[in-house]
Amino acid sequence: MADLVFYDGVCGLCNRSNQFILKRDSADRFRFASLQDSTAREILHRYGRGADDLDTVYVIANYGTPTERILSKGVPSSTS
Repeated sequence: MADLVFYDGVCGLCNRSNQFILKRDSADRFRFASLQDSTAREILHRYGRGADDLDTVYVIANYGTPTERILSKGVPSSTS
């Protein structure tokens, strides 16, 4: 059973974070797709979410199973 992570594909920090996770994912638990990908748009639409929110990382836990669920964490915006 894998968890699917949707991230901003043009964000350098996001890409480095994914590399960090992949190097430590000895159980081969995580799969990754960018929010700009059609897969992200289709799956997020099922959950009433939009792939245009590039400040949010989404995880589809237990992807493809009956216990599949969505988790999200927004990046706090800085105020100047």
